[in-house]
Amino acid sequence: MVLSLLVVAAFQWPAVPVDSCPPASATPNAPAWFDFQVDRPARVAKTAATLPRPDASRAERPPYSADFALVQFVVDTAGVPSERSLKILMRPSGLSVDAMKAALPRWRYTPAVARGCKVLQLVQTPLKWK
Repeated sequence: MVLSLLVVAAFQWPAVPVDSCPPASATPNAPAWFDFQVDRPARVAKTAATLPRPDASRAERPPYSADFALVQFVVDTAGVPSERSLKILMRPSGLSVDAMKAALPRWRYTPAVARGCKVLQLVQTPLKWK
């Protein structure tokens, strides 16, 4: 009888909803999600006119051209790319690493959403640099 009361009491105890989003301050060390793991992936929202910049029109095409550059970085819950996470996966000889690092802070994304919460996402994007 006592055990059944404890079980009933446990299910009636007020609890934090499972799908509630953590505060933004709790996410800096959270792992980044991949594109296929989120409900709504991060997408380019606004970029500076400065080149290089993300090229959404080339995102679905294979990287066969000589002017192709591909970078990877984490987009945070505010839509800002993390400079620490920048990795250059492919780079043509005419595009400097310094130019990519200088342009990254100006890029803006809509944050990725998973289970109704904004999450960090690992993004790979081609660059327009000419």
